[in-house]
Amino acid sequence: KLEDSQKGLETLSANFKTASQILSKQILFSKLLPKFAEIIPKGAYVKQISIDDNDTYVQFDIGAETRELANQAYINVSDPKNGLFDKADLLEIACTETSSKNQTDTGPPCRATVKALFRSDSPFLLLNYLKAEGAAKK
Repeated sequence: KLEDSQKGLETLSANFKTASQILSKQILFSKLLPKFAEIIPKGAYVKQISIDDNDTYVQFDIGAETRELANQAYINVSDPKNGLFDKADLLEIACTETSSKNQTDTGPPCRATVKALFRSDSPFLLLNYLKAEGAAKK
């Protein structure tokens, strides 16, 4: 029965490792979005957030009234002092010419696309958050 017990423990260990890997990539958007609200400049906002299929990076589409605000939003997101990401890349800033009459119908005229990697110790990842909460309760 020792071999059966050993196989059972190996399976349990593998399952625990898989569960831990999955949980370590879970993003707490309820914590992340208020942080974004603090750092995104007035006149800009997050239009869309997407995660790649392998959970290795997150991509943000930021709407902005001007090209300068779109760029400032990227600078704020990528600033290491914010403690959000290890790395953030600006993929694109695109602006369209719109009349002020049509601008309210189509949204802001500029869009910045930012691709970012969370820090390994990010408080916006579930396992890190749970560890910090556990440490605070002790």
